[in-house]
Amino acid sequence: MDVPISMLTKHARLFAGIGFVVLSYGLWAAACLRAERVLWW
Repeated sequence: MDVPISMLTKHARLFAGIGFVVLSYGLWAAACLRAERVLWW
């Protein structure tokens, strides 16, 4: 299976970007839920 290095790095960057967005969104959602729980309960 012949895959060019540039293609691999492109996909790696794409996955890294998606992972970063998902992670930051998850942290933000968790912080919001925690703040809401603290405020309401």
